[in-house]
Amino acid sequence: MDPERALKAASAMVGGTDALCRELRLSRQAVYKWRSNGIPVKRAVQIEKLTEGRIKASELCPEVFGEPNGQK
Repeated sequence: MDPERALKAASAMVGGTDALCRELRLSRQAVYKWRSNGIPVKRAVQIEKLTEGRIKASELCPEVFGEPNGQK
């Protein structure tokens, strides 16, 4: 799963983008900037915890954590 799809899936799991923003204490604008700037490592780890590991940090930030399950 690419990072954008992983982020959308994570948002859906926690109740939508607004809920994700509340949980992370961020504005919607900050989250939307991730589309062009990439997801920060700290936020990828937080999202993995929020989704109880169903969305992995490696899916959100593969350039840092590597591809999930060794996929390319």
